[in-house]
Amino acid sequence: LTLESLRAKLDGNVSSMTIRGYDYKDIKVKGFVLQKSFNGELNVRDQYLDMDFTGKVNLTNKIPEFNFNANIQYAHLNELHLTKQDVQIAGIMNSNFTGNNPDNMLGSISLKNFMIIRDTMHARIDNMKVDARLLSSEAKSIKVTSEYGDVDITGNFTLKELPKALIAFARYTFTRDYIDTTGNSATQDFTLKVNVEDMGSLSRIIVPNLLALKNAVINGNFKSLDHALNLTGNIWVNQHAGFSDF
Repeated sequence: LTLESLRAKLDGNVSSMTIRGYDYKDIKVKGFVLQKSFNGELNVRDQYLDMDFTGKVNLTNKIPEFNFNANIQYAHLNELHLTKQDVQIAGIMNSNFTGNNPDNMLGSISLKNFMIIRDTMHARIDNMKVDARLLSSEAKSIKVTSEYGDVDITGNFTLKELPKALIAFARYTFTRDYIDTTGNSATQDFTLKVNVEDMGSLSRIIVPNLLALKNAVINGNFKSLDHALNLTGNIWVNQHAGFSDF
């Protein structure tokens, strides 16, 4: 049985189901499945996933849709072929969004009583919400709120192209006679607000070489076409790439 072959109203037990190359076992399902769309309830007691799921997932279209609540006792993401890193998660997830990457995501994801384990590092998130909204045909906002702090980025931006734009800005600013050849790249024109408390081990899970990040306040804006970057604030970081306490 594969996800693509399902076209039925289901109420019972499924011995196995293959998704992204992993064969899930011990599944109780009640709902309706049509190709890559599911609406209903799932109770999974697999070796690498213990989860109670209620809601809808539609992977039929180019931009997938997610609207569900999930209570995850444990999930080993690398064993499920969802990540290449050794990452485990547990907790409550509420999702109502469309998209398959940060740049086309619209909607919200909430985490509650959430645990993340990467290799030997552990971090707990009591409450976190990621909210992405389209403000106009070109402008959008992504807001992250949690007990660790808040992040707000608003304007015309693509996170995938942002590193390339920042490198081009640095070369334009610090290289004599530099010719900017990034004219065809996506325009970056946004404001940024960051207020971070003590992130503890969560900072190391996100960036393994970063031992500590706390008491960070950053405000700024970036306009790639004008080669303009303005940042104000302060930040305390402990040991990243050999540097300490700056």
